[in-house]
Amino acid sequence: MPITILVLQILYLRKNSLLSLSESGESTQQVSLGRLFEDSDYARDIEGSSNASIEEVAAFVCRGGWPAVALEEMSEYSLETAFEYVTAIAEEDISRVDGVSRNPQYARMIMREYARCTATPATHATIRRDLKGAGIELSRDTVDSYIATLRKLYVIQDLAAWAPSLRARSRIAKTPKRHFADPSIAAAALGASPASLMRDMSTFGLLFESLCVRDLRVYAQAIRGELLHYCDESGLEADAVMSLLDGRYALFEMKMSARLVEEGAKNLLRIAGKIDGNIMGAPAFLMVVTPNGYAYRRKDGVLVAPITCLAP
Repeated sequence: MPITILVLQILYLRKNSLLSLSESGESTQQVSLGRLFEDSDYARDIEGSSNASIEEVAAFVCRGGWPAVALEEMSEYSLETAFEYVTAIAEEDISRVDGVSRNPQYARMIMREYARCTATPATHATIRRDLKGAGIELSRDTVDSYIATLRKLYVIQDLAAWAPSLRARSRIAKTPKRHFADPSIAAAALGASPASLMRDMSTFGLLFESLCVRDLRVYAQAIRGELLHYCDESGLEADAVMSLLDGRYALFEMKMSARLVEEGAKNLLRIAGKIDGNIMGAPAFLMVVTPNGYAYRRKDGVLVAPITCLAP
């Protein structure tokens, strides 16, 4: 019996076969996260540069890390792959995975609303409310079932919350941040193209964060770590936390433009100041990730590096 498209997709995502920008050759690989954890001198002398344009980064988001297209020259077909994948999920896979018949229209709408919540800690109740606003009223059990099935298909890969020991008592948010396995799935669910993202920088920013999360997950796995996120009751957050098995950790903020780097650096420094260093130790490094430009160390010690310069 031939292997079905569904089985291939599940095995594909289970094996983490989506390529990072480093693996697809679109990162200069000048900044090694593994070396940053190991060598403080390397962190002090960090340098690198990326000539990738913001339009190219938008194309990376929409194309995704699918090996069949990520290793080839960018083309119209490259940008259609994720749309074909979303169609296959809605029309076939979401019902085939467990033999339960599900409505393709509902599947598409739920993926669309999930995509709108990309890189946010939106609850399922929020997604149901948004669906209702779009004229589709579904029960909690129905929405939960569709989302659980998308997770079973490895289409959804949320970012769990990190719970460090803090100096002062503070409630840490436990809701995961919503992400698809690849930012191209969110882009396709929204019907977005590189050109439309350039006209909607707010959405582009969320999908850029998702692109960074995909790559940082790959890099974390390569150095025996995991990727999480941090948010507390005051609203202070780190978009990502890379936590290694031995307890070392680093905090990341993703910012689309140079003018927002200052904001990201201040957030990271405030979080670092809240963490109980006697228990957790100091962070190995703090980093603001940008789409392109230069990698450097700020006077306050925060590192800035383009996602198009990073490597494990």
